[in-house]
Amino acid sequence: MIKNRTLLTLIRKDYALSLRGGTLFLLFGITWGLFIVSGVLTLIGYREAQQEREHAARMFRDQWEGQHKGAHDAAHYGTWIFKPLHVLGVFHPGLNDYSGTTYRIEAHKQTEVDHSSAGTRGTVLRLGQFSFALLLQLLVPLLILFLASSAVTTEKASGTLRMLLAQGVTFRKLLWSKTGVHYLYAFFLSLPVFSVMLVIVLYAPEGRAYVLHLLFIFIGYQLYYFLCVLLGVIISVRSAGSGISAFAVLAFWLLSCILFPRVMTNTATHRHPPMSRAAFDDHIIQGYREGLGDDGPYYERAKQYENELLSRYHATRLSEIPVDTDALVMQYHEDYKSRVFTYYYKEISEAFAAQQDFIRKASWADPFIGLKRLTAALSGTDFFHHQAFFTQARAYRNYFIRTLNEEQALHPGQTVPKTGFYAEIRDFEYREPSLGEILGREITAFGSMLVWIVCGIAFLFVATRKSPVL
Repeated sequence: MIKNRTLLTLIRKDYALSLRGGTLFLLFGITWGLFIVSGVLTLIGYREAQQEREHAARMFRDQWEGQHKGAHDAAHYGTWIFKPLHVLGVFHPGLNDYSGTTYRIEAHKQTEVDHSSAGTRGTVLRLGQFSFALLLQLLVPLLILFLASSAVTTEKASGTLRMLLAQGVTFRKLLWSKTGVHYLYAFFLSLPVFSVMLVIVLYAPEGRAYVLHLLFIFIGYQLYYFLCVLLGVIISVRSAGSGISAFAVLAFWLLSCILFPRVMTNTATHRHPPMSRAAFDDHIIQGYREGLGDDGPYYERAKQYENELLSRYHATRLSEIPVDTDALVMQYHEDYKSRVFTYYYKEISEAFAAQQDFIRKASWADPFIGLKRLTAALSGTDFFHHQAFFTQARAYRNYFIRTLNEEQALHPGQTVPKTGFYAEIRDFEYREPSLGEILGREITAFGSMLVWIVCGIAFLFVATRKSPVL
C-alpha cells in the first residue's frame, strides 16, 4: 500500500512539475497551433481542388453531350476524367501531388495520368506538404522522445530516484509509471487532432464510409507513439545525463524518420529501376509499327485483318461489307495499340511494385516507414490507389473509344449519331480498393510496430532486474 501511494505521489509530482513550469502547456500550445494552421490551409486547398474538379467534370460532360460531330471526330475531341479526391487525403496527401490528377481520353493515343501539382511548385514539396500527417509523423514523435528521455535522467539529477528506491519502490514499477505518464501526454496531444478529423469525415459527402479507415489510422499512430515512449524511457535509462539523452533522441529521430527512409527509397529505386520515359515511348512506337512477337508489322496486320473481314462477311471487296470497315480497322488498331501499351507498361508496373515491396519489408527495420505507408494507404493516396485509378481509367478509355468506333461502323455514311447518343455514354466510375485489401497489403506496418514494442518491453524488463547505477 505504501509503495502504491508513493507511485501515485510520483505521478502527481510529474504532472504538477510539467504544469507548474509551463513547459507542457507551451509544447501543447505550439503543436495545436501548428495543427490549426495546417488544418485550415489543407481544408482550403481541398475545397478549392474539389470545386475545380467538379466544375471541370461538369463542363467537359456538358461540352461532350452538346457537340454535333461525327463519331470519329468526337473520338479525336475526346474528354478528360479526374482522379476522385479522398476525404482522408486532407489528412495525408501522399502521392497526390506527384502522381497527377487527370487522365486524357483521345483516339489513337494511350496516355498516362498527368498534371501533378509538384511540377508547378519547384522544390518546395521535397520536404513534404504541410499537413496533419507531416506534423503527427515528425513533430509529435520528436516531442514524445524528448519528454520521455528525461523520465529517469531528471530523477537522477534531482536525487529523487535514490530516495524512491530507498523507500522500497522498485525500479521496474518506477519505469512503468513513467511510461504510462508520458504515453498519456502523447495520447492527449494527438486526441484533439483525430477528433477534428472524425468530425470532418462524418460531415463530408460519403465520409461515413471512411470512419473505419480513420479508426485504423488512429490505432496505428497510438501504437507508434507508445513505441516512441518506450524508446525514450530506454534512452533515459541508459543515459548518464539529460544532455546525452537529448543528443541520443535527436540522433535516433534523424536516423529513423529522415535518413533511413530516404536511403531505403533510393535503394529500392537503384535495385528495381523502372524503364525510362524515353525508352517506354520508343518501345510503344516500335511495338505498334513492327508488332509484338510474330504478329508482323503494321501493314501486314492491317491486311490480315481486312482479309478476316472479307471472310467473315463472305465478300470479295471491302465496299461490299454492310458496315463501315474504316471504323472496324481503326478499332482493330486501337486494340493493338492498347495491347502494346499494356505489354510494355507491365514491366514498369512490376518495377514499381518491386520497389514498394522492398520499402514495405524495410518497415520491419524502421516502423516509421510502415506508419507512413499505412497512413497513405488508408487515406487513399498511396501508389496502389494511383495504380488502381490508372488501370480503371484506361479500361474506361478503351470502352469510350470502342463505343464511338462501333457507332460509326454500324451506321456507315451517317455524319452525326442519333440525338442523345453522346449522353448515353456512361460516366467514369472509380472503384476504390476495399478496407480489407488495404489492411491485407499493409499489415506489415502493424506487425513491425508490435514487434518493436515487444522488444522494447523485454528490454525494460531485463534492464530493471537490478537497481540502476546512481
